[in-house]
Amino acid sequence: MSHLFRSILVIAGASALAAPAVHAQSEVLEFVVANGPRAGTYRIASEVSCVHYKTQQIYAATWANIDAQAAILGKATKLKNNANYVTAASVNIWNPDAPGAKSGQIRITFGNGGGKKGIQYSVDRAPLTLTIKGKGAEIVSQGKTKDGVQLRVTAKCSEVETF
Repeated sequence: MSHLFRSILVIAGASALAAPAVHAQSEVLEFVVANGPRAGTYRIASEVSCVHYKTQQIYAATWANIDAQAAILGKATKLKNNANYVTAASVNIWNPDAPGAKSGQIRITFGNGGGKKGIQYSVDRAPLTLTIKGKGAEIVSQGKTKDGVQLRVTAKCSEVETF
């Protein structure tokens, strides 16, 4: 019996050594709001969607808190109209395949965005850096909103879906 147990351990150990190493990589969307009522660093490391829409000429890293979005649409939860919760965040690059400098939009929404208890920070035509890394990419940008709120965003995508 002990010989059988030892054989199982040897086979299991050999199988573990032969298996390829798996490195867990995740998509990360990090916003820094430098000033204003929601100043702080917001790091989103789950359910970030990284996509490249070739026909529409858009490259994006986006995230939405579905529970918070449902609350805004009328479901009774603690998130409804609460500007302390990030409900959506995105960075979009217009014409990512064109040569030269890149620009796009950065946006982070708290609560119901434009509603009386929500805040939405947005920078249109922000200069962006897009670095392709294998199947993934990194997007970095910064800019000021119309109200002078300084935003910085970094999106790290280990894999980008192409449509």
